[in-house]
Amino acid sequence: MIDSAGRWFIESGIQEPHGGVARYYRSDLEKNANVSTEITGYAASALLFLYERTQNVKYLEAGLKAARFLTRTAWDSQLGAFPFEYALNGTADAYTYFFDCGIIVRGLLAAWWATGEAEFRDAAVAGGRSMLRDFCGKDAIHPILSLPAKNPVPYQPRWSASPGCYQLKSAMAWFELHEVTGEAEFLTAYQHALEAAMSSERRFLPGDANCEKVMDRLHAYAYFLEGLLPALGRSECALAFSAGVDRMAGLLREIAPQFVRSDVC
Repeated sequence: MIDSAGRWFIESGIQEPHGGVARYYRSDLEKNANVSTEITGYAASALLFLYERTQNVKYLEAGLKAARFLTRTAWDSQLGAFPFEYALNGTADAYTYFFDCGIIVRGLLAAWWATGEAEFRDAAVAGGRSMLRDFCGKDAIHPILSLPAKNPVPYQPRWSASPGCYQLKSAMAWFELHEVTGEAEFLTAYQHALEAAMSSERRFLPGDANCEKVMDRLHAYAYFLEGLLPALGRSECALAFSAGVDRMAGLLREIAPQFVRSDVC
């Protein structure tokens, strides 16, 4: 089943020839949307996972192609940033997202673990340092910065444009970078993100009176739960994880007759 899913993915055309992966396919226009650096990071991780499980070199080749797009094309070395999207004409988006950067860093680390190639490790470290340098404000992690100035974009009511517990998933990049480099600054940053997420997670759900928007927030709340995984040895984190799964399940059952997202399941 894993191999069937993988073959479908690499034959779908969602990965462009240069290695970047489109956010989605426009069936009405019969063409891909712009390449998403976040989705390319996810794809690199997934394809290398498939290679690990199946030893099919097609997954290794596609995963490394995605990772090299991130290191050689998407990364703006002058700005020290990964733009949000990358158009087929080579134009980069004028924003960068904290969440996306964490996904990208983890994808690059997956490529490094698979190959030992320093290019991927070095790019992951540079990306992690830019997350520390550019996104961490006095009171919160800014979700979006404008480029090239790297000014925080004013927060908006929707969850993805505001700080929140969901950011802990991307803060896992700092935890993994600490494991790779031994640099204490990365571990400290993850721990600070963990403390902030633990203190705010109860306010994230339901978060809206509209049940469809609550369903949307449920998948983002799952990012918080995933971000807890490195800390489950701490009793308060294990309790928050268990209680969080129960909260998600209850709201899923309540809203599902009207609207359900597969990623929440």
